[in-house]
Amino acid sequence: MANQIKTMLSRASDSFRKMEKKKRLLIAVSVSVVIAAGVIGALLLNRVSYAVLYSGLSAEEAGAIKALLDERGVQAKVQGMDTICVPEEEVDEIRIALAAEGYPSTGLNYDIFSNSSALGATDLERQTYLQYQLQENMRATIRRMNKISDCIVIVNLSNASSFVLSNNTTDASAAVMVSLEPGETLTNADARSIGEFVAKCVPNLAYENISIVDSDINYYDILSDDGPGAAGKGEYTLTQYELTERMKAVFTDQAVSVLEPALGTKNLAVSVNVALNFDRETSSEVKFSSPLEDGEDGIVRSSDVLNELTGSGLEAGAAGEAGTDSNGVSAGEYVYGGEDDGLVSRRASETYNYEINEIRTDIEKAQGTVKDLSVSVLVNSNVEGVANYKDEIENLVANAIGVDPAYITVELMPFVQSSGEMGFSDYLAQSE
Repeated sequence: MANQIKTMLSRASDSFRKMEKKKRLLIAVSVSVVIAAGVIGALLLNRVSYAVLYSGLSAEEAGAIKALLDERGVQAKVQGMDTICVPEEEVDEIRIALAAEGYPSTGLNYDIFSNSSALGATDLERQTYLQYQLQENMRATIRRMNKISDCIVIVNLSNASSFVLSNNTTDASAAVMVSLEPGETLTNADARSIGEFVAKCVPNLAYENISIVDSDINYYDILSDDGPGAAGKGEYTLTQYELTERMKAVFTDQAVSVLEPALGTKNLAVSVNVALNFDRETSSEVKFSSPLEDGEDGIVRSSDVLNELTGSGLEAGAAGEAGTDSNGVSAGEYVYGGEDDGLVSRRASETYNYEINEIRTDIEKAQGTVKDLSVSVLVNSNVEGVANYKDEIENLVANAIGVDPAYITVELMPFVQSSGEMGFSDYLAQSE
């Protein structure tokens, strides 16, 4: 077999030498082209076309996604610090698989939508792209604030109808959910700052259309009385609740501190129920007084004096209006035609306008005043002789808190260390 192959190659070589030079060159070029085409085809078939999987990621999450793709055998490449590329034919499949596992959590791939928002994009596509970009920009900014570890921002932009006479419009709204750093708490003032930022980012967004919650399902009211856009809403906000609880704690400490020296720490229990009035009440008062120290009249600002005579044969003795002299100060003088002329009627009036002091006082009552209060004091009846001091205990607590004793209730009952299987009636019988 080997000899036959050598013979065939030898004959082919002899035939090639016997050919003309042009034919030999043509055959060599043809063979080279075929070989080059085969090599290029093999390279193209083995070449991988990459497409962007995610962009705008944090470096931490980009590393986590890259490690996850490497574990699955995906040929992933990293561009910069925030972009991951994968084979183009696997983009959709990988994106769906990662979405089921919660990726990405720190960024949105704008390329997914912006690539489809070309010149032929509809208004809805442009509006949606603007909404996504606005949400992510707001989210990235809020995450940089103190106390915030992460957040989710959902924005609904206002939508006006394209028909001039149509009232089919929707108002803009925004919802923010924040995750706090360990050990941090968010106050209403902090929430109002976030709400102020959100309101300035979203066009035509009213404060009442902003909702802020945290990952522990706490709602923050940015429309409290001292918040932006507030108009005396009067809701029982988180800040008001905290103030109420703080007031309860203060009253409880005052009652306990006055009873502990005599009864001991474990021989009494105090419970305070307080209701605070957060309504805003404003009253106005106006007082008028004379600017003169002595006298009830004020300084004359203007006056109007009228004297009118009606009769026959009257002649004015001087030029000017009837009833006044020429300089308007003294009373008018009249010249009668004769003693026999009869006076028909006379009318006189005087009007004076005084300058007086006007004092206007606006009084706004403080919010958070105590509207209702009740204090329950339970004392261990096993303390020797305590039954004889029930009234004194009531008065001490009332004076310590600063309320009428009618708001204080004092009861004596036996205290126990552990209930076990005994009932309340059993302990009462045992104490007797």
